[in-house]
Amino acid sequence: MRHFLEKIFKIKENNTSIRIELLAGLTSFTSMVYILIFNANLLSNPYGDGSNPLGISFGAVYISTALAAVVGNIFMSLVANAPFAQATGVGLTSFFVYTVCLKFGYSYANALLLVLIGGVLFVITSSTKLKRIIIRAIPYSVKVAMAPGVGLFVTFIALQNSGIIVASEENGASLGSFNFISGEWKNVMPLLVAFVGFFVIGILSKKKVKRAILIGILVSIALYYLLGLTIDGFYEGIAKSIESFSLTRDFEAFGTEAFLQVFKGGFDFGPVIAQMGFAKFILVSVCLVLTFLFADIFDSFGFIYGVYDRYSLLAEENSLDGIYKTLRADAMGSVSGALLGSSTVTTYVESASGVASGAKTGLTPLFVAVLFLISMFFSPLAALIPNAATAGALIYVGVILIICVKKIDWGDLSMAVPAFLTIALIPFSYNVAYGLAFGMIAHIVINIFMGNIKKIRISTWIVAVVFLAIMMFTR
Repeated sequence: MRHFLEKIFKIKENNTSIRIELLAGLTSFTSMVYILIFNANLLSNPYGDGSNPLGISFGAVYISTALAAVVGNIFMSLVANAPFAQATGVGLTSFFVYTVCLKFGYSYANALLLVLIGGVLFVITSSTKLKRIIIRAIPYSVKVAMAPGVGLFVTFIALQNSGIIVASEENGASLGSFNFISGEWKNVMPLLVAFVGFFVIGILSKKKVKRAILIGILVSIALYYLLGLTIDGFYEGIAKSIESFSLTRDFEAFGTEAFLQVFKGGFDFGPVIAQMGFAKFILVSVCLVLTFLFADIFDSFGFIYGVYDRYSLLAEENSLDGIYKTLRADAMGSVSGALLGSSTVTTYVESASGVASGAKTGLTPLFVAVLFLISMFFSPLAALIPNAATAGALIYVGVILIICVKKIDWGDLSMAVPAFLTIALIPFSYNVAYGLAFGMIAHIVINIFMGNIKKIRISTWIVAVVFLAIMMFTR
């Protein structure tokens, strides 16, 4: 088996080992397993009041999300032999639920059909010369900003998931409360765990301790449950979730509510057409499909390119071929996800924690697939990995990726302005694709007024116009 794995994934050729790849896979999995519970809650209870307007149960979404991750990661492993992991995207799932279904009135099955069409178009794009045209449309000033932008995005996700940054009616976002004297200790404890994990990883990395990120996550998990002893009723919810777990019920719900639902009810657009009229229905549907397509392409490319840039892999022979294969695997994951009842499957920025831990081959996502398969049968256990325990790792990934800002010539405004907009809008729009879109638009505007209009590629114009249309009609 060892010889087989080394041959398939070119372990020695990539200067790694099976042990490193498996531990990196565990690191990636722990950083992204939260999507199972998050996605199931989001689709089955989007308003938080138990109303379930999409008509799909928690158990059905849980199984669908897990299976989509399993299949997507197998594609990433065998098609691309890349160290990145896939799962249902948080941002695109929110768009799927709140914009496509709840705002425009598409049913759950209708929305899956739009995702499927976008996925098929992505497969076609990633398998033809179109991928090169689209990628060349991204100016260098935007490409060089991808890594720091993604780094801040990963950090922002971690800060929110751990409660360090919370929603605020006054400012949009604010610092969570650290007041454990007059406040509630149960709310402060996860914040402290997140920072302890971050500092442990930083200190161990400085001392060049191998597997620093995984050690930091494990220390954080242990600390979280140890401090849980100081909180009344801390373990009661865990016991209740284990008692209420029914694997048979969840699989039955998946079979009737999610699996191939795209074909069972996806083509029935009658209620949507009656609501908005046929002409508007066509316009909105096209824009929604393009949103799923371009968001997946640019989200994935932005993250992958950023990681390649950070680890100086772009100069290596066939580096772009590796990126193209990764995009193809991502596209195949999106198609399979729609068939399984999941919104868009995409390459996960959180899997940068596995790359930072030494992942270099497709053995890492293959192991992630195995772990998602196991978690599918033990949903209460998936909830045992708290966001606070993985937050420190993701914040540290931000430290690793932000270093690429030194490649930006801040004295050259034609480069600095698009780069800055890209870096700022990736985390604050909660979407890599929108950050790239505004960076490209800034590149066009500033070059026009600097008299460098001839430097702007035609493909850049086209992609920027498509993004403007998408934002006008779907946001």
